[in-house]
Amino acid sequence: MATDGFLVKKISEMKRVLIFSPADKAPALQTLLESAGYFARAVTSSRDGSDILKSEPHDLIIVDAEMPFMEGVDFIRSVKSSPVTHEIPVLALVDRARPPAEDLSFRLTTVLVRPFEDYVLLAYAARLLKQLLEPSEEKRPTRVLVAGTDEDVMENMRRQLGSRGCSVVKVSFGADVIKQSVLFGPDLIVLEVQMDGMPSWESIRVLRQMPQFERTPILAYSFYRLSDLGSEDVRQKALSVDAAQKSCLEAGTTAYAGRFNEHTFLSTVEKFLPS
Repeated sequence: MATDGFLVKKISEMKRVLIFSPADKAPALQTLLESAGYFARAVTSSRDGSDILKSEPHDLIIVDAEMPFMEGVDFIRSVKSSPVTHEIPVLALVDRARPPAEDLSFRLTTVLVRPFEDYVLLAYAARLLKQLLEPSEEKRPTRVLVAGTDEDVMENMRRQLGSRGCSVVKVSFGADVIKQSVLFGPDLIVLEVQMDGMPSWESIRVLRQMPQFERTPILAYSFYRLSDLGSEDVRQKALSVDAAQKSCLEAGTTAYAGRFNEHTFLSTVEKFLPS
């Protein structure tokens, strides 16, 4: 009995997510969210979804906007037009780059475009649920994500940006750039053009496909230690910088700042920080 009481208490503390998706996709989405610690329920009809929302409070709704006959879009409209559910954040999963302009419901919805990795969906969910705990961002510090392969360089950036009052998150692995960007919501991304694990240009391309990062400044830079040019790996890195920065610019980088220079870094970055 004590164990049952503990489980009930733990379930009541979980964030509750309602998934509205086709039958062939709903189970996988439910399993993914449950593995991340959410209490998730999946429905395949708007009637079932509406009935559940009337009887049980939820913290997040994930809707497949490609349901037949625009059922997903209609469900989003009903959620956002109801005084009971209109404040629940909605994450819409779509198969095209932009939702139709006439679907006004999307103005109150976060959109995630397929294809995407599981960790990206979880990062979106975590970000939306975190926003419930942040009643106001009017006075929040400027957020900067710095990504690179040299810890000393990133720590130097963090100190300089911190002196300007910025909140900084450091990322040292390419695949984490997208995840941490979604979670942190940076106002500026400072990214080395030669990241490990995932090409920097690929991270930029994915970020530019997300509506919240379409206009976020992305400042690219390069770095290698001149004292290490005797190493074949470092020599090859130096020789491939031009190709890497070109790929990043083509993917959507705002500007390329050249090789990191601690004496000019802050003055260069300030041009891209919110005033």
